[in-house]
Amino acid sequence: MNAPLDDPQVFIPDVIANHARFQPRREAVVCGDVRRTWGDFDANISRIAHALRGAGLARGDRVAVMMGNRVEMLEAVFGIVRAGGCAVPLSGLLTGPQLAGLLADSGSVGAFTTADFRAKLDTLPELPACLRRDLLVAADDGAAPRWRPLATFVERMPSTQPAVTYRMDDAFNIIYSSGTTGLPKGIVQTHRARQHWAWSNAIELGVRDTSRALTTTSLYSNGTWLTMLPALWCGGTLVAMPAFDPRRFLELVHDERITHTFMVPSQFIMVLAEPSLDGADTSTLQSILCAGSPLRPDTKRQVIERFGPKLTE
Repeated sequence: MNAPLDDPQVFIPDVIANHARFQPRREAVVCGDVRRTWGDFDANISRIAHALRGAGLARGDRVAVMMGNRVEMLEAVFGIVRAGGCAVPLSGLLTGPQLAGLLADSGSVGAFTTADFRAKLDTLPELPACLRRDLLVAADDGAAPRWRPLATFVERMPSTQPAVTYRMDDAFNIIYSSGTTGLPKGIVQTHRARQHWAWSNAIELGVRDTSRALTTTSLYSNGTWLTMLPALWCGGTLVAMPAFDPRRFLELVHDERITHTFMVPSQFIMVLAEPSLDGADTSTLQSILCAGSPLRPDTKRQVIERFGPKLTE
């Protein structure tokens, strides 16, 4: 169903496609040794979307993404959304039974995984009944008897954007809470919510197409999207740490010319205690975001004194 002509909207899958069209050779995403240009990033997203649609994915169908921080995780998330589905990223801290519980709770019909998640699920006698066998995709090179390799899944799929229309109230993704007050709760985010999250935080943090944003927390975490979505919305470059290490954080800020970053309070404390901080060049930083829990006033003062840019809590 198309949107009314007097209610034009811009959707995140279309924004990503436009960045690929107008700046195909600029870097979109960096994680570890993998560096993806906007052209390649967008093409991989489209191949996943076409494969999902070819397998019969319907509007609003939920598909889980069970991976650690890696470029392929983002391609899977946005490929699901581009196909008209709803992405369900799950935490690597969960056990096999917990993962199965959230797969069933979300009603996920498919899943993209890596070996570490599959090892947990392989301990179960069977997978949740909502999962379709033809939509179980292994997004790495590990042996996966019950899972289709990603390369096979997207083989011969077009790299062009599929003809899918979206509505602002369509489900974009489900984020599960940490479960600190009981069982994890699924928070459904619509296209409208994610679009607002992208542009409002881009304005607040001063993110531009020349920005290079560093994420230090897990990509399944809602807090990480505070940095990830604005950077991709504006056509900047997202640098994702595979795992947080304070020394490596300082190296990446210098080597990747990072302008924006997000950390939780414990990470700020670790960076401030890092011996290599005294000789580190962090002059490219323009904005630092802290969220997740309150930042102690003394830590905040230290961060401002050391890094200098605007600090948003």
